[in-house]
Formats: sequence, C-alpha cells, structure tokens
Amino acid sequence: MQIYSSPEIDVYHHFGTSDFATVMFAPMNWAGQTGDFWGRSVAEKLGITTIGVTAKRPNWYPVKDMNAAAPAIRAALKSHRVVISYGASMGGYAALKFGALLGATIALAFSPQVSIAPDDVARFDPRFLDYYSPDLHGGMAVREADICRYPLVFYDCCMYQDRRHADYVAHHCPRVQRVVASLTGHATIGVFASSRKLRVLLQLAIAGDVPAIQQLTTAAIKDSSVRKHEIISKLIMRERYMDYGLAAFEKHRSTFDNVQAARVLMRAAKTHLSRSAPALAVGLLQQALELHSGEVNAMMLMSDACESLGDYPASIAWAERGVALRPEDMRLATLLRAKLLALTTGGVGTMFS
Repeated sequence: MQIYSSPEIDVYHHFGTSDFATVMFAPMNWAGQTGDFWGRSVAEKLGITTIGVTAKRPNWYPVKDMNAAAPAIRAALKSHRVVISYGASMGGYAALKFGALLGATIALAFSPQVSIAPDDVARFDPRFLDYYSPDLHGGMAVREADICRYPLVFYDCCMYQDRRHADYVAHHCPRVQRVVASLTGHATIGVFASSRKLRVLLQLAIAGDVPAIQQLTTAAIKDSSVRKHEIISKLIMRERYMDYGLAAFEKHRSTFDNVQAARVLMRAAKTHLSRSAPALAVGLLQQALELHSGEVNAMMLMSDACESLGDYPASIAWAERGVALRPEDMRLATLLRAKLLALTTGGVGTMFS
C-alpha cells in the first residue's frame, strides 16, 4: 500500500506479522516495478512489517522529501517498539541519515556514503559527485543528531572509499559501531542475500550483540559467492592480472547471475580501454549487453569504445540509448552533450571510461 509520494520518492507499507518493523531504503538505480519496493520479497518471506522507501532517481533521498514523508511513516510504525532502518550504498546513507527522524531504534547500513557533497567527500570519494545538487542536498552529511540509538555500518576495510566513509561517520557519530566485511567490495549487503542469514542478523541486531554480528558476518562471507566475485573483479581491474581474472571468471561463471556476470565483463572492458584495445572491449560489452540488455553503464562504455575506434555515429547512438533508458540521470545527459559538442568541434575523447 502506498502511503506517500513526491517527485523524488515513493513510500509503501507492507503489513507483516512480526513484532518489529523495518524501513528498507532502495539502493541507487534499483530497477523495480512501479508500485513495488526494494526488499519486498524478503519482507514477505519473513513476514516482516516493512516500510519500503524508493527513490525515483539517484537522488540520495532529499531531506525535504523525507521530512514530508516522515509523519506518514511514523504513523505506520507507531505500534512497533523496535524499528530497524536498512539499506545499502545510497540506501545505507538514508538508513543512517533518517534513523532519528523516522523513530528507528537500530540502523543496518551497508557500504553507506555519509554524503555526496563535494565539500564533505571530494577529497576521498569522487564516485557520486555528479549526482550532487545544491537544491536537493544542502546539509546532507550524516551527523550525530540524525542517527538512531543503535547504528551499525558494514564495510569492506580493503575498499578505500567505503572505509573512508565508515571512518568519517564514526568520527562524527560516536554511537556508530562498525562491522568489517573484508573482501566484499561495495557489495557487503550481498553477504546477507539469503533470508535465513538475514533473519539471524535481525535477531542479533535486536539483541544488541555486535560481537556476534561480526562473527556472523565473517562466517557468512566464507559461505558467500560475494568474496569470490570481489577477488575476481579485483584481478580483472588490474591490467597485469586481468587474464588470470577472466580465467577464474570462466571457471566460476555458474556462481554469477546474469547481472553480476555482465558487470564483471564491463570491468574487463574498462581495463581493455585503458590498454588502448577498444576492439576487445567491444566484444566483452556485447556479451555484457546480451546478459543484461538494460545495463546503461555498458552502453556508455560501448559509446567510449566506438569513439576510440573512430565510429562516431555508433558512439553517439550508444550514448543516446543509455540516456533514453535513464532520462532522469543528469550525469548521463551531461556526458552525451559533451560527446556531441566534442564531435562538432573535433575534440572527441572518451568520457565515461
């Protein structure tokens, strides 16, 4: 049941049988159906009363919209003594930032950002700066007054940007407790993809047993394909070891779903582009798009590869396809405009890779 909507977010209420509730924030570019919310399947499987908050574009859940939605969310949660905010990456940011606003008692934030504002994070994390908007993101950094009573941040200590975000939030918000998920990359939440593991995690979080959560996380990583995928991806992204990584990928390909496999091929394509081997990149990107035809980032990389090959009409066509699939993404529109301008002025150069 939808309980709130704005130009930036939608909010849904799923009724379960649990004596606690969750608020689930979708990650960036979650591609659910209209009227659906991220986490619905696990909420239904575990019988959890859930508020599902979805962003209509990569907007990091603007404060203005969340303030407007808060009364409806709090009213839906008023009968629950324990409320757990939950999310990954952009959703992990929201799980932290709006914990107090929504009356959450516990936050489980996987690989969160603390902000995407340049003044806050440009010195260590440029990944999402293009999504920053002064109109939407004033005062967006997570601070102590924002967080709930028992916030936990899960992060891979081997991933520089995510580690810096975890350090940042721990410095500014002393209540935050950190859970290390080594060699999971930005996919820490994948460790708890199974409903069985998630049920145990939620039970331990409600009990407040952080040491047991760390033990559970470490054990779950060993049983998960996430660690294997991260190691293979790291090999592929290093030019010297890419061939070993691709061989390992082929050996373990059955453990990857189509989306995961497409993204591994995209990483290999980026490495080929850095090697000045665009023809090889095109071959890998064609495979990636066969596996996941809606992968916009693969289209933008294909645009760069075609540009490097001197096929400028194809380059523009691929960029236009990407923008058409994600028209709300101003970063992609800016890249397309830059390509068109470069083409007309003769200053063509790859922009996405």
